[in-house]
Amino acid sequence: MVPHAPGAPQGSPFALRGAHRVGGQALARARQALWGTVRAKIITAVIALAVLGTSAGVVTTVVRSSKNSLAPDTTASFTVSVTIHTVDGLNHPKEINETLVVRNGTVCQAQDTGKQHIVAGGFEEFSFGVPYQEKLSSRCQGTYQDGKLSYTQTALYLENDFKQGIVTYTCRADVPLVLQQLTGSFTSSTALKGDFSAAASSYGCDLGYAAKFPEKTGSWTGTVT
Repeated sequence: MVPHAPGAPQGSPFALRGAHRVGGQALARARQALWGTVRAKIITAVIALAVLGTSAGVVTTVVRSSKNSLAPDTTASFTVSVTIHTVDGLNHPKEINETLVVRNGTVCQAQDTGKQHIVAGGFEEFSFGVPYQEKLSSRCQGTYQDGKLSYTQTALYLENDFKQGIVTYTCRADVPLVLQQLTGSFTSSTALKGDFSAAASSYGCDLGYAAKFPEKTGSWTGTVT
């Protein structure tokens, strides 16, 4: 009959498997009893803490940590200079530059306050020569943990004003609208990279016109600043 560790139920997977020595010495029996007691206490403790799992009598350790040792701590505060590579509404290559603010596990841009502002400081030239400005209010949802970053920017109001001479032509997006989603991770102590996506969008414009744009995808790189 195989002896069991003190405190372990009969038929449990924690039966002692030590070989018996015929006419074993008292010292050997004492060591075996001590080991059985210690082992039973350890098994009871780890099961109570749900640290180990058991399968067919074999004790297996479950490891769930995936921390990137190169990355800043989850509670760190830093900024990330981001460059997004995607396409515009006409499927032309487009590069977007922005700054993410990481603070105590959250990720946002400074302007994601819900207040309306003019993007990029005023009118800019489109590639086909029509000046425009963008008015935006947005909120954010983002997390940073163990070297992995995610960020979602949602427009609460989005207006594009196109100016030609003395005439201004306005288009307003159907909101809420997910302007961008970034997911990525650190590749070194200061560099990140990942994937970009933006939801399909539709706009109502002056004079009854409408515009629709498909979902966008791309990639991004970032540097801690």
